[in-house]
Amino acid sequence: NVDVGFYTSWIHGKFMFNNATLEEIFKQVVRWYDVDILFASEDLKKIRFTGSITRHKSIDALLRLIEITSPINITLNGDRYVINSK
Repeated sequence: NVDVGFYTSWIHGKFMFNNATLEEIFKQVVRWYDVDILFASEDLKKIRFTGSITRHKSIDALLRLIEITSPINITLNGDRYVINSK
């Protein structure tokens, strides 16, 4: 069975991630918010995340949700978000 709601959540204004890698998630974040992201190491890209948030939240709210529930820190360095290990 396929969870259609998961694949159409963007229509209803939600970002949903189900065991997605941070690399996959941040590719979408770059497109949605037109920001630049830098991973401090390649290993960080492989970390998996599951969660959802309304698309009407700010990028900071989305990043804080990911940061709180993952073993990473996200900092803003100039105009680029940098992903580091905790």
